[in-house]
Amino acid sequence: MVSYASALVGLGSAIYAFYDIKISAILLIISLLMDGIDGSLARELNAPKLKGSITDCFSDQLVISSTTIVFIAMGIINPIIGGLYLVVYPTHITFTILKNIINKPNKYVFRPRIF
Repeated sequence: MVSYASALVGLGSAIYAFYDIKISAILLIISLLMDGIDGSLARELNAPKLKGSITDCFSDQLVISSTTIVFIAMGIINPIIGGLYLVVYPTHITFTILKNIINKPNKYVFRPRIF
């Protein structure tokens, strides 16, 4: 549930960027904090599952992609660079998840962990 809430707050941040960038930034920070909490909370409650991990990853990608699209629309990011990022990064993450599912994890993927 925390992943869904994080995604909604992140999407709200992306939409609100057109109206007030400061509030948008605060919403994005809240979304990132919620994203950092959900995995730790699941482990603390002894409820880590593959479905939750995939939901978390999908929620992350949704927030990252929507924020990137808004930055492109606002002229903050070059459209070519942003477009490449929108294709390459999610593709890389998708293949990383698939490799983990078949028990062939990548050893070179670094994902930050807050908690």
